[in-house]
Amino acid sequence: MIPEFLPIKDRVQFDAYHVFPVGWHCLETVRHLKEISRQQDILLPGILEDLPDPTPLLLGALLHDIGKAGKNHAERGARMARPILDRLGCAPAVREDVVFLIRYHLLLFETATRRDLNDEKSVVLFASRVENINRLKMLYLLTWADSKATGPKSWNEWIAGLTQELFFKALHVLEREELATVSASRKMKRKLGALRKKIGPETSEKALGAVTDQMTPRYLLNISPGEIARHAMISLALKKENAPGDFPAFHLDARPASTQETWEVTVLAQDRPGLFADLTGVLAVNDINILSADIYTWRDGTAVDLFRVTGPLDPLHPEEAWDKVRRDVARTLAGKMDLESRLRAKRSSLVLKGSHGPTRPPLVTLDNDGSDFFTLVEVFAPDRIGLLHTISKTLFELGVDIRIAKIGTKGDQVADVFYVRDFVGRKILEPEAMEKIRRSLTRRLEQDVFQPGAQTALTGAPKRSGARRAC
Repeated sequence: MIPEFLPIKDRVQFDAYHVFPVGWHCLETVRHLKEISRQQDILLPGILEDLPDPTPLLLGALLHDIGKAGKNHAERGARMARPILDRLGCAPAVREDVVFLIRYHLLLFETATRRDLNDEKSVVLFASRVENINRLKMLYLLTWADSKATGPKSWNEWIAGLTQELFFKALHVLEREELATVSASRKMKRKLGALRKKIGPETSEKALGAVTDQMTPRYLLNISPGEIARHAMISLALKKENAPGDFPAFHLDARPASTQETWEVTVLAQDRPGLFADLTGVLAVNDINILSADIYTWRDGTAVDLFRVTGPLDPLHPEEAWDKVRRDVARTLAGKMDLESRLRAKRSSLVLKGSHGPTRPPLVTLDNDGSDFFTLVEVFAPDRIGLLHTISKTLFELGVDIRIAKIGTKGDQVADVFYVRDFVGRKILEPEAMEKIRRSLTRRLEQDVFQPGAQTALTGAPKRSGARRAC
């Protein structure tokens, strides 16, 4: 009935995260859907029960990788599926839903992990592609089953939280034909009212304004009132602190996140060129993997960098590990620790252990359609120690300001997305400037991948580098 399945039945996928050959992976995806009632997450079986007909979902799961014998497998698979579904006698509506699921089976996962879900344009663009609630529900279930069938590294609480957040925001858009949040002005008014309660109900408008006037609108809209009040108190303490010797004052705290698998790291310091790159380098030296980063700078020059990371290697004594991170940050900011040599030594030790294998060449793309306010720089490259440090350092040398970083890793490959502007605060729209960024970043990554010890400076690059903030 489906001879097109033969080329993928035993096709091995040469990567670090697919456990099964392609054909067996498709069958595993169907199995996970058939056994969904056993899941502790009651949302999953509830969504399946809401579907008027699960047939398109099951056929989509069976055929979602049918095109993997060639390039651009999702689009290729969607074309291959039409004659298959016609031979099976599927109704036109079922056929179109299955073709949609095959063509877009990566859409929810990639949007959730590579886009800023606080940027409403990302949610609206996603919802417009999905078109209706039934397809959204099927796509959510297929994303879960596909990831579970891929292997143990492809689905965790962090990814589950991101996909669920996008699912509900898109559901809100499709149900009410409106954005997932209220208007920015109404949200800001509510946020300031909640912030006043946190700081103190007796706080005057003038006193509240003195706190919030230094903060940018993006920060106020994205951060919870409780965290805003906490950051404000930390900032006041830092300004009063007289740091000993040459060590600049900074604050770093780490708290277990609600997922139990990740940690939330907050860093406040006076902004300086190279701060973000230095922080990412220190975390890499200490074997802390970064999952996402939000970068804010208040008008008074206070840098607020928020990271979601994996926990320390020693889960029994995490505070000792975080104390070492703080000491390394202090030494780095004071110019007393050579991050580049530490990172080179760490990479060299892994090379000697034979921990590297065949690598794909890096790929860098720039996109100005995904956000109204930022240019998106997408980087696909082999995973390695200090990769985020290399990228952020290189972008700074090119005059690019990172505001949001979305870090995605699948086995030995990363798909990192950076929301950036130039140092004046504008999107990068000139084709020449975009091409220079693409070529320069690709060249630097190629040097790191194929010549791990190479260190090549870009023309006119400052001595210290990293993410600079325009506002």
